[in-house]
Amino acid sequence: MKTFWKDLKECMEIFWAFLKVGFITFGGGLAVFKIYDDVFVNKKKWLERDELYDYYILSQTIPGIIIVSTSAFIGYRLKKQRGLFWAVAGVVVPSIVIITLVAMFFEKFMAFELTHKILKGMTVGVTSGLIYVTYDLSKRYVGNWIYALMAIVS
Repeated sequence: MKTFWKDLKECMEIFWAFLKVGFITFGGGLAVFKIYDDVFVNKKKWLERDELYDYYILSQTIPGIIIVSTSAFIGYRLKKQRGLFWAVAGVVVPSIVIITLVAMFFEKFMAFELTHKILKGMTVGVTSGLIYVTYDLSKRYVGNWIYALMAIVS
């Protein structure tokens, strides 16, 4: 019986970690990558940075949402199939909740000037995150700075 409760506790820890990350992130795969690095590599120490890079790169090669696939790989590494399920559930639930709320009140949201300002601010944050991750990836995987510059420009 202790094994069941221990297992459930570990699965809920995975779910809550991904749920929190899902609620605070905005943008696509690269925009979220830095947060995953901070939370799962630096704070929780669930995996090494190179593993996160590998999962992210592998997620780009398969169909679907990159960050959901990356979450699935992390969850699977932590707790096999149960970890995969709870990690994906945690990262997807916030999007479903937010999209549902926005859809219900879309016209009212867009009528507020504050909504436009918030979205502009989020754009700046996402852009700076993309620049940082692009720079970090280029340091790790591109040995020649000319190639790195071409990757950034493209």
